Amino acid sequence: MPRFLSSDAPEWIDMLTEARHDFYALPCFTALDASWNDGEAVAYYDDEANLLIPLVSHTFPAGVAEAVSPYGYPGIVAKGSAETVRPAIERYLCAGQEAGIVTSFVRLHPLLNADLPEALRGLPGCSLVKHGPTVSVSLDEDDETWEAGLSKGLRRDIRVLRREGYHVEFDGEDALDSFLACYHASMDRLDATETYLFDREYVERLLACLGTGVTICVVKSGDGEPACAGLFTCVDGAAQYHLSGTNPNHFRAGPNKLMLVEARKWVKEQGGATFHLGGGVGSREDGLFNFKKRFGYRLTPFCTVRIVHDQEQYDARHQEWLEHHGIEKAPDPDYFPIYRQPIV
Repeated sequence: MPRFLSSDAPEWIDMLTEARHDFYALPCFTALDASWNDGEAVAYYDDEANLLIPLVSHTFPAGVAEAVSPYGYPGIVAKGSAETVRPAIERYLCAGQEAGIVTSFVRLHPLLNADLPEALRGLPGCSLVKHGPTVSVSLDEDDETWEAGLSKGLRRDIRVLRREGYHVEFDGEDALDSFLACYHASMDRLDATETYLFDREYVERLLACLGTGVTICVVKSGDGEPACAGLFTCVDGAAQYHLSGTNPNHFRAGPNKLMLVEARKWVKEQGGATFHLGGGVGSREDGLFNFKKRFGYRLTPFCTVRIVHDQEQYDARHQEWLEHHGIEKAPDPDYFPIYRQPIV
């Protein structure tokens, strides 16, 4: 019977033991994301289709409830084929409405859910949105062969870094401090919103959640100063370049080039089946995306599914929002939910 699970429900973990998933689908990560974003960690579970959707539920004034995937690429965890997912989402449309949920925003996994966009296309109540491409790195070749296949300029930059004494440490004594310093320096440079300013407690909880499935990779200069650092994960064979940052004193040297080369070795040691680097900022084909593409061999789109469980409630909230702001139409008609967009 389709139902909603709390993060401590045994069915959640049982489902993950049977179906491919990434760390974003873990109940402890969903609970962490819910805590960071003042929500409640839940999962929609459909035992008929062997399907689970990790979600963070938010309840707003007037009892309006909305559900959104946790940060990253949690996707839809499904043991069956893509054909079984479509009727399961149809059941979720009804179950969500019965539970008082007005909308759901589901982030698909670019690799593990690659066959779902086509299966969900045209489903009433759902809008499938294709965002920018994401990059995956090949794990097929041995380290020397793969590195030799990189561009001439990239290989040269990596040789220069090594020659100048840059070196990599995994999970060293000062790894967490180094990561936080580098990460926050990058967030300051990018003028990131508070949503992405993860603090020490958040990262410590993330490390505890993932255990041996996460590592902190720190690139240090010849004199031992942290130059850049990244959090890399590998859970159930799915590896991610999750979070990273660079010390502004070493930005021009590009130490993250060396970090990705060495992180790929760590992923292989963990038995990774895929190594996903993600895409650009906001799914754009920007400088970050082009940097990642220099290491990758496969591009796959990031897609989201926007679900309206209760069209009557959705339309009512939209009209109230328009009247509250004294406008006739939303500045961005593609924003979802449309009545949550900020008015500048």
